[in-house]
Amino acid sequence: MLPAEIGIPPGADVDRDSLEKIRNEQGISRYDILPDKIVAYLWAGYVPGYFNFKFKPRYGINANTAPSIVYDYYNAEAQATLAPLKFSIR
Repeated sequence: MLPAEIGIPPGADVDRDSLEKIRNEQGISRYDILPDKIVAYLWAGYVPGYFNFKFKPRYGINANTAPSIVYDYYNAEAQATLAPLKFSIR
């Protein structure tokens, strides 16, 4: 199992329908929506090229997301990290 933690900006409402579409089309086992990230659980040997989901900000912000990380559950040293992204929403 490969957990993928995708950082989202604070105060974002994630569109669950767009995540369900990813789950059905790309073979993601399941996902959890947390306040600062989405955790998607991928089957071993499968890594999607991208995650294309929608979210809507609740208010204007000038902040960074949490870093995005994908790693092997049984081998934490095997990981890839994407630096936080900056969002400026007015």
